Amino acid sequence: MNSNSIQIFQKNWAFTSADAQKTQITTGSFGPCYVVTFASKGFAAMAHIDDNTEVKSMKVIFNKFLENSVELKNVKVIILGGWKDFPESFKWGKKVVKRINKAGFETVSTKNMYSKKTLTVFQEMIGITPAEVPNHYHFGALIDAKTGKTFLMKERKLGLDEEQDARVKQFIGEYGPDAVVPLSQIV
Repeated sequence: MNSNSIQIFQKNWAFTSADAQKTQITTGSFGPCYVVTFASKGFAAMAHIDDNTEVKSMKVIFNKFLENSVELKNVKVIILGGWKDFPESFKWGKKVVKRINKAGFETVSTKNMYSKKTLTVFQEMIGITPAEVPNHYHFGALIDAKTGKTFLMKERKLGLDEEQDARVKQFIGEYGPDAVVPLSQIV
C-alpha cells in the first residue's frame, strides 16, 4: 500500500479529502461483505460492511459529508461485493441499499454487487485454491478523493488481508460470532 492511503478493515470506515495528507482509502479482499464508496467535491469515504456491522451506523459517513457542506444528492455512491446466493450476505446487501436510498443519495451504482460466486459448503469446508479466489472474492478496493474514482484492486495485498483476518479473529474472540456493532472510524 502506498503512503497516500488510509487502510480500513471489516466494520471500519474512513473519510478523507483531496488536500489531506492521505487522499486515498483502501480495504482488503471481500466476497460476502460490502464495500461502499462515497465521493463528491474533493471528499471521499469508504465503509467495509459485514454481517456483524450495524447498517444504520453509516449515518456517521452521511453526516461527515453534510459537515463539509456537501449535499447527499451530490455524492456518488458505489456499492461493491456481496454474494446473492448466500442468505445473510444478500439480506445485508438489501439493508445497505435501502439505507443509502433512504438517506437521499441520487447517484448509486450497484453494478458490482453480487458479481462473485458464493462458496459452496464443500469449498467452505476444505478451502479454495489461489486460482479460485478471483471467482469468489474481490482483491480489495480503493477510492481516491482527488479524482473521486473507485478502483477494484487487480491483485491481492497480502499484508492488508492478513491484518484484516487477524482483526476478524480478534473480534470473534472478544464479542462472539453473532455480535453486531457500529462502524468504527479509522483516521
